[in-house]
Amino acid sequence: MLKTPPPFGGGEIRGAALKDFVNNKDAFFVMELSSKKRNKSSQRKFELWKIKEFISHWFNLISTIRRIRPQLMFISLPKSFLSFVRDTVFVWTSLAYKVPCSGELAGRMFYFLETSWLGRIYGSFVLKKMRCVRVLGDSVAKDLAQFGIYNTIITDNGVNIPNDITYCAERKDGAVRILFAGTHSPQKGFDLLLRAFVELSKKNHRIELHTIGEWISNDFHHEMKSMITLNKIENRVVFNGISHGKEKWHIFSECQVLVLPSLMEGQPLVILEALGCGLPVIATTVGAVPETIADGTNGFLVEPGSADQLVTALEKIISAPALRRSMSQENIALFQKRFTLNKFLLSQVNWLGECAQNDFKPHGQRWKNI
Repeated sequence: MLKTPPPFGGGEIRGAALKDFVNNKDAFFVMELSSKKRNKSSQRKFELWKIKEFISHWFNLISTIRRIRPQLMFISLPKSFLSFVRDTVFVWTSLAYKVPCSGELAGRMFYFLETSWLGRIYGSFVLKKMRCVRVLGDSVAKDLAQFGIYNTIITDNGVNIPNDITYCAERKDGAVRILFAGTHSPQKGFDLLLRAFVELSKKNHRIELHTIGEWISNDFHHEMKSMITLNKIENRVVFNGISHGKEKWHIFSECQVLVLPSLMEGQPLVILEALGCGLPVIATTVGAVPETIADGTNGFLVEPGSADQLVTALEKIISAPALRRSMSQENIALFQKRFTLNKFLLSQVNWLGECAQNDFKPHGQRWKNI
């Protein structure tokens, strides 16, 4: 069961790539969980059409299991409790038909394990019933182990980058373009980035902020627009909205650094896209990000919520074209070694195949068989 676009989040993009990869393989059958009505602002909101959509998916699953009798069901599991409970209906249905399940955590943590006694009891009970749970880093596996969840396997995400992307460390006009790509929300640290950008602008740095993505809400949109207007930086901030294909890669190729100051993450696809494009990365020490970005080598790591650290890291990048070039080379080499789309797809298919055969025991280690 793969979540595919729309909406166009990292998990959905990854699901679409996996769907395309296995579509012609006899060993796999894909049931898509996509919704043209969903977007970031509608998440975690109760709406009647969501119930109808869920019931339709559920009956489709029952029909599929009865028809093809799979050896394994795979599903990406939500991080919030109510969504997790909803999707575990699929898990229990599969188990009722004696079909084992494997899942994945596409983030740092199932939030409810840390915040709710009910979530901790139910969540750990369900996760222990899974044959295997894919996670994105050693730190994530260790965090889950604290709740008695040891049936984890670690594999990297991967993305596809066009071959004609080239990195521009120094623009002719001398300006440094800062890229933010993701949901424009407090959770992604967009407000923190904007405050840091305002401070740097006051120091007369030649910088621009370019963004890709949608707003989490109209209220947050108006709040950030007011900050931009108040500080008179309208001519330095460019909102590109949701961008795909050539338009998206053109924006990446025109920027000098990616900044993602999220409060919570797993292993964001946008960081991997930046690595593949040769962009230095400034990100927070959350999830598997520190296992992807080496502070001072291919980017900088800052504590989540620290505007001061973010400003300091940005000033280092802004003032040093040579540093940007060396980080760019590091990132391109790292991307080719670990994060290509082909490496991700092969590792995903291989471990799912062994899960289906029950030929290995997950134990919180990195998957090696690629």
